[in-house]
Amino acid sequence: MGAGLAMTGFVRSLGALAVTLSLAGCGSGPETGANPVAAIKAMIARPTPQPPPTGADIDRVLAATTGPLILVTRGDGHGWATMLRIERNGAYDTYGTADRRTLTMRNGIVTATRGLGGDLMSSDISGTEALILSRRTGDAPRIMRFLDGEDRTQTIRFDCKVSLGRTQSIEPDTAKSNLQLVTESCANGALRFANTYLVDRQGRLVRSRQWIGAQNAHLRIEMLRSAE
Repeated sequence: MGAGLAMTGFVRSLGALAVTLSLAGCGSGPETGANPVAAIKAMIARPTPQPPPTGADIDRVLAATTGPLILVTRGDGHGWATMLRIERNGAYDTYGTADRRTLTMRNGIVTATRGLGGDLMSSDISGTEALILSRRTGDAPRIMRFLDGEDRTQTIRFDCKVSLGRTQSIEPDTAKSNLQLVTESCANGALRFANTYLVDRQGRLVRSRQWIGAQNAHLRIEMLRSAE
């Protein structure tokens, strides 16, 4: 997810500060009004764990871009990247990097990935999505389709339980305060994972930790600049 990647999958150093916005797409077409520069220079990937971005790193990306922007961090702390929205197709937003690695999300919940290895091809999340965004408890199925090593799609149905934790704040400003911690715990036999979300009163995901598959495990995703 960025320059200098060399390993299979969502590799050890994401490294990209931002993305070019010339990626081709389908559906409703690429994002407009979000291309202040032809490309944004990527950081050099490091073989060791990459320090988290500083406030100055984020400020540079925000100043150099327009449009919705997310910060994506590997769950193991080995890399991070900022990703700009490059496409909107109905309720689905696709965020991407210069080398065409993408995350597609529905209301902030990841439904597909491309270019990461072991990709999540598509998801059916309507049941859990409704509970998460409304900050309610309950049980619902989740269906995830993955690409295996032989380019075949494997479909897995998970039984998920949505529960609520404590309310918390990331920052003192009202946009990131009074956030509800929502946990989505899913299982299919021995295969289990848990996603966590911080949801505001309007049902928007501000920050989350989401499982995208056995190969890549969890990603942490934070909304740096929303569409509003």
